[in-house]
Amino acid sequence: LASDTDADGLTDGDEVSTHGTDPLASDTDADGLTDGDEVSTHGTDPTLADTDADGLDDGDELGVHLTDPLDADTDDDGLDDGDEVTAGADPLYEDSDFDGLLDGEEVHTHATDPTLSDTDGGGRTDGEEVLMDGTDPLTASDDVSGSSDDDGLLGGHVDVDTSSTIASVGSGSTDGHVHKYDEDHETLAIDMLDLDENKLDDLDDLITNTNQRFKLIVANADLSPGARIVINSSYDATDPTTWIDADSYDDTATADLPVYSFGGTGGTTALTTFGVAFHELAILQGEVHNTETGCVRDNDPGANNEWRNGALTIQAVEVSHSGVDAFTTDTSLSAGGVQGVATSGLLWELTLFWHWSGDCYGEPGWTAP
Repeated sequence: LASDTDADGLTDGDEVSTHGTDPLASDTDADGLTDGDEVSTHGTDPTLADTDADGLDDGDELGVHLTDPLDADTDDDGLDDGDEVTAGADPLYEDSDFDGLLDGEEVHTHATDPTLSDTDGGGRTDGEEVLMDGTDPLTASDDVSGSSDDDGLLGGHVDVDTSSTIASVGSGSTDGHVHKYDEDHETLAIDMLDLDENKLDDLDDLITNTNQRFKLIVANADLSPGARIVINSSYDATDPTTWIDADSYDDTATADLPVYSFGGTGGTTALTTFGVAFHELAILQGEVHNTETGCVRDNDPGANNEWRNGALTIQAVEVSHSGVDAFTTDTSLSAGGVQGVATSGLLWELTLFWHWSGDCYGEPGWTAP
């Protein structure tokens, strides 16, 4: 048998000739990971303590901070993991102080503190000052009077539609449409089991059999990255463990999604809460897709063939009583993710978008938010 003197999972010959590691030291770079684990399990460099050069040793990334040792900026907020840890920010969440500004924007652009929502202590959050008021988030004296708008999203409003059937492309419709949902109901969170409009169908209005099995899929999340999916949790805007970003949720393959029912039927998870929420500054941050009602209801394809003209689309799709997926999807109709849009087996659909005053997505006058 080939010799492995340091018992790190790599043969001495491979250490010397292939990996450049020390066959007499199980952890050549002294980062807390054995050479064998770095090569075979983590894909990190066993000769570099900090493979992604973010200021954190590979072992600390995996064992302490739960960050990615192959990605210098795990949460993609523009601030390296090591810098976040040093600053006391959260390297796993892009807006550590929940003020509506990415941590990287705070440090590199505005010189604000990514761990304090109101850096100057003037009464307005850094995000409100930068994105809405136009004041200096480092000067308390220029903070405008007032408080966060509780009437809905700042800088615009969202419309909501629900449907029970798969729409035709270019000539479809929806079962119900509500204009300015967030403003009229003074909310940043939409409860899909208790929609505040008779025109809209709650999910459990259409799935009345409590034993019916279903999965929940999301499409076009990359066009509305500010959306937060809330499932079986009490939504807390300052606690990211109570939601998952839509553009992360849609990265889970449909085969790996939980199977739900309203009755908690054997082999399913009982669905008790289901919502979609936003930070109040999501529109001003360009995190909600902008288009016009007609193109969404007609199901006009977006600029890249997206379903419902790019509107965020959330669907419940059928699973058989035996637990087998009874739906099909088309990923080419979705902006981002691996779940796609239902082409069969649809039980319920909700679409949501920023109803702006410009053109439909894909028309010459449309511009990205």
